[in-house]
Amino acid sequence: MVGTSSNDEKILKILKSIENNLKNINKNLTLLVLSSDQNIKLNISKLFDNENKKYAYELTDGYNSARNISNEVGVSISTINRWWKEWINSGILIRNNGEYRYPIKIMSLDELGLELIKPIRYDAYSDVYTKNQFFKILKENINNYEDVIVNFNNIFRKKLLNYDNRNDLIENIIDGFYKGSKREQLMFIQYLRQINIDTNNEIINYFKLWENNIKSEIR
Repeated sequence: MVGTSSNDEKILKILKSIENNLKNINKNLTLLVLSSDQNIKLNISKLFDNENKKYAYELTDGYNSARNISNEVGVSISTINRWWKEWINSGILIRNNGEYRYPIKIMSLDELGLELIKPIRYDAYSDVYTKNQFFKILKENINNYEDVIVNFNNIFRKKLLNYDNRNDLIENIIDGFYKGSKREQLMFIQYLRQINIDTNNEIINYFKLWENNIKSEIR
């Protein structure tokens, strides 16, 4: 019995070694194809046309759920699931195979020849879907509220009034914003970015990041 147990362990080690070798062979073949085919390189770059996608891909390690990644990156769960489907169809992501609960990338961004410039979670205004953060941005960086009200009414087709209390006004702007369509939200964010074009780069990056997030959900 002892000998049988020992033989079983040896067989398991051999099978595990074969499995790992097959994974490495598959990965190396994929890298070889990617490095030699310009069309595939172009398609890969199109798959990662913004930093959010790159960051989400790096977080796809077989252990992170779509919800975890969406919270980390700042996009919806449906967006993460849609990106996963694109990457699986492109062969750079595999579904859970028993060893992992969630999809897992077969290679890193570096191996794909791509660079993640900066994980968005470290940006000063990265938490774009937080109403408190949006409130803070509007309160600190909007001066001409009459102009904002006019543009808000035009974009969202609302009758937003000028409130005596600035906080009440901002809360009503935010409430109307979240009730609007994605295209209306995009137009309003683009407007806010434009009127803040001469302010600090953190504010501009905040609105640019939000633009990209909304655009990715509209596609």
